[in-house]
Amino acid sequence: MLHTPRFSLIALVGLTMDLIPNQTIIYMWLIFMASYWVLSRFVFKPTIPIINERYKRTEGLVHETKVLSEKVAKLQAEYATLMEETRQEARQVREEIVQAAETEAKEIIAQTRQASEKTISKAKSEIAGEVSVALVQVARMSEELASQMSDKITKKVA
Repeated sequence: MLHTPRFSLIALVGLTMDLIPNQTIIYMWLIFMASYWVLSRFVFKPTIPIINERYKRTEGLVHETKVLSEKVAKLQAEYATLMEETRQEARQVREEIVQAAETEAKEIIAQTRQASEKTISKAKSEIAGEVSVALVQVARMSEELASQMSDKITKKVA
């Protein structure tokens, strides 16, 4: 007796399967080809263009994102450059304003000193004039007082 190889698919149920091809292979091949044709015609052909379009859109968006990222980097660099230039200009303007204010303050101080020196010299001359007038008045008054005293002394002695 010839022994044919058998494979036990499910040992509990007792089904066995032959490894030697038989007439069912033709039916299986026909079912496979019909399934392949149906899937190819109604599933694969309509979905492949959709997948390709999505891939193209995705690649386009990735490329656009890269381009925009480069533009953003350039704009940020320009912004940083402009900000530094603006800061430099602001420093220069501030220094010019400070120098102008210092110069103006020195001029005002010099003018104030001149005005105060004029006022002081004028006040000194007025005081000197008043002192000379006062000295003259004191001299007159002392002469009058001396004359009055000498008259009183001569009246008492006489």
